[in-house]
Amino acid sequence: MAYRPPRITPTTFAYSSCSSPRTSSRSPPITIFFIPGNPGLISYYHTFLSLLSSYLSLGPQSSAQLQDKRGTKSPDENADRKTTGIENLNGNGNTTSTASSNTSASFTSITPFQIYGRNLGGFDTDNNTIVDEGSQEMSGDISIGGESKVSVKLYGLEEQIGFVQNVLEDFMSRVPPGNVDGDSEDAFLKPRVILMGHSVGSYIAMEVLRRHREKDKETNGVYVDQATGFDIIGGIMLFPTIVDIAKSASGRKLTTLLYFIPQLALVASFFARLLTLFLPDAVLRFLIGAVMRSPPPEAIETTLAFLKSRNGVKQAIHMASSEMQIITSDKWTDDIWGVSTAREPLSKLFFYFGCGDHWVADRTRDEIIELRGRTEKRNGPEMFVCEDGLPHAFCLRHNDIMARKVAGMIEDIAAAAHQ
Repeated sequence: MAYRPPRITPTTFAYSSCSSPRTSSRSPPITIFFIPGNPGLISYYHTFLSLLSSYLSLGPQSSAQLQDKRGTKSPDENADRKTTGIENLNGNGNTTSTASSNTSASFTSITPFQIYGRNLGGFDTDNNTIVDEGSQEMSGDISIGGESKVSVKLYGLEEQIGFVQNVLEDFMSRVPPGNVDGDSEDAFLKPRVILMGHSVGSYIAMEVLRRHREKDKETNGVYVDQATGFDIIGGIMLFPTIVDIAKSASGRKLTTLLYFIPQLALVASFFARLLTLFLPDAVLRFLIGAVMRSPPPEAIETTLAFLKSRNGVKQAIHMASSEMQIITSDKWTDDIWGVSTAREPLSKLFFYFGCGDHWVADRTRDEIIELRGRTEKRNGPEMFVCEDGLPHAFCLRHNDIMARKVAGMIEDIAAAAHQ
């Protein structure tokens, strides 16, 4: 499969292995729909998604090789020094073939795919205030440097879920189904989607999956496969903040700050505006690099644009505040988790947790794995704890290893969908 460069803008990422999104195909493309964390800037993930698209375009890879790099329930502090076959891509670009590569080949060699992601609502960095229905209004903007006082629309977590769901449905409405073939079981084959979320993007992905499945049911609860225009065949949740986020180390700190400073979003936005007005960009880049411990230049530029945007800081803290209130106990049924014994098709889910993640308490993570993870006696999502010491914000310095891990998960999901 020839690699085509992705289409990248400050607010979107789009890649397609097809020459045209409307290319006729017996099998419609599998869409990998990415949902960023908070702050919801897709620019932080451009490198990760670009690497992912290139690895998927290499052709069949061995799921067994990638499996060893995902992590296990018993983290090994020395795992980052282990070497598996997939690391050979750093050298000669080849991997060793195994029996499992035949199933993944059905995806990477035959089925076209596309990757799409965009900013979350309210995070545009062009300083144009966009008013959207359904978002919460927060007035009381402080006028600085002669700028007029305006009312802006901010998205809480619930509004973000609706925003992402609308973006997904709009995007998929333009993806053609598989060609109609009366002699084939693939007749009227609907486009397929793999949801992928990072951090709170994982919570949003789970909620989008729940709402999508509800649309696929009649009022009497019977599953109806043709109720929606696409199928969600799987999900990949990276460093997921899906339960009790306020119990994490960073969650406790933020909750305390919000208790003593209820208008934290407004205050932080005010000081960010002061900094960006009175300090030159060169000084701001230096400060950002120092605080973020010398990240890549593209991460510095994304952060600078975020700080200089009209509503970015306010939007991020406003959304984080709603996360503390909403992301509490597990609220999804067995069929959403993929552990149902009912007849309706289940989405294959992967959860990749960090070790010592400051946004996910270790106890919370372990309880999720114990209660919801797949075991020998129970089906369910595959859950892993990182063995490689990757941080929550993997998109700053660990894009390559994360892209390789995710490529294997995608191939597993696609192979299962072909069975």
